[in-house]
Amino acid sequence: MIFAAKALNYGELQWSWPFAEENGESGGPAIQVYTQQYLAGKMTEKLYYRDPFLLEFQARVLRRLSGKQGCGLVLDRTAFYPGGGGQPPDGGTIEGMPLLAVTQEGETPIHWVVDDPGVETVQCRVDARRRMDAMQQHTGQHLISACLLKVADVETVSVHFGEQDTAVEIDCAALDRDRILQAEALANQVVAEARPVKAYWVTSEKIQQLPLRKVPPVRDQIRIVEIEQLDWSACGGTHVLKTSQVGPVVFASQEKIRGRLRLRWLIGDRVRAAFHRQAQWLQALAVQLTSGPEELLERVARLLEERKTLSRRVNFLSSQLSELLAESLYRSAREVGKWKLVSFQGEKAHGPEFLKLLMQQFLRRPGVVAVLACPIDATTSLWMLGVSDAASLHVSRWLPSLLPVMGDARGGGRGPVWQGKCTGPLHLDAFVQALSRQLSEVKSGEKPV
Repeated sequence: MIFAAKALNYGELQWSWPFAEENGESGGPAIQVYTQQYLAGKMTEKLYYRDPFLLEFQARVLRRLSGKQGCGLVLDRTAFYPGGGGQPPDGGTIEGMPLLAVTQEGETPIHWVVDDPGVETVQCRVDARRRMDAMQQHTGQHLISACLLKVADVETVSVHFGEQDTAVEIDCAALDRDRILQAEALANQVVAEARPVKAYWVTSEKIQQLPLRKVPPVRDQIRIVEIEQLDWSACGGTHVLKTSQVGPVVFASQEKIRGRLRLRWLIGDRVRAAFHRQAQWLQALAVQLTSGPEELLERVARLLEERKTLSRRVNFLSSQLSELLAESLYRSAREVGKWKLVSFQGEKAHGPEFLKLLMQQFLRRPGVVAVLACPIDATTSLWMLGVSDAASLHVSRWLPSLLPVMGDARGGGRGPVWQGKCTGPLHLDAFVQALSRQLSEVKSGEKPV
């Protein structure tokens, strides 16, 4: 959604009320206190409360600070929202320098830039796309929570404004999809009606008269965001001025968390972005699978079934191959004392699963010591050592001293199989030779030291 940037210069307006008038009331003593503090230079005027669509403004620098983030500026007024209530902070520029962060010192926002701008009056610009997205997500979330309460009688317990979607966690373990879509339909109806979205401040006494969705902590002044005839919520964030500015609201997915339900939503301009992104994915898949987009589900189902069939065949053939290979290696095994020492260095195509099958074949035969290995990637290999009568060898005692012979090898186990990874060159033959010497020191029936 594109909207025209509003600018504010000192020649146009010196200061403005932070509290919107309602029903002809000026706000009472709270506004008088604010006015005195502002005119005395003790407060930063928060322009984003007066006009959330104000994107360019001038401000005087009241204080300069230095810190790890660069130069911190305290301004006499700001349209940069510092973040809060889950809403991310604004981005933008001050005198052409990127706004790095906005932190709070009590009620005073501090604007951090990389360097001191060197002027008393600074020109500031709010990132329009980021601000509009934040307002669409925040007002959209109020709208969704109100519609879920109205349609399904479920309350919102937490909200997360993500980069891709807005997550609304509701206080129930399950909710029928039809009810969620009813809430979605109601939300889009309210968007189409372009209902006013008003923000105003009320006293703790007056707040009792409002049908709030959730009662806030007691404070002297509480800011209310109202969607006409639908929702009243205490909120300090920035919001659009009418529901049509929220844009479309689309339910995306759901997941269970902590015994509750988290609903993920696409709101505003993100709906269009997601549509084009997913359309691109579908088109790419259609090209890869030589199918039309409407045929993809059927095509993928056939591929999955074919994959299951091929997987069964591969498992069967791998089992047969492991038996034949184990028999061949066993016949040519080196005899060391009462042991038959077998070694096999496979290819990457063999993979860890085949090595496991092969090792099982050796463990079924008495008196076998098997050393197997295969590459995992360009720099790492998997190694396995199996002993069919591991108890008589106490492998864990002497294996750590032999591993360096293999290379940069790490691993372990409890038997009858020990395994790990070797980074860099794999010297399997040298390891087998060292293992042979270790076995030759074990006389029949004796345990190695």
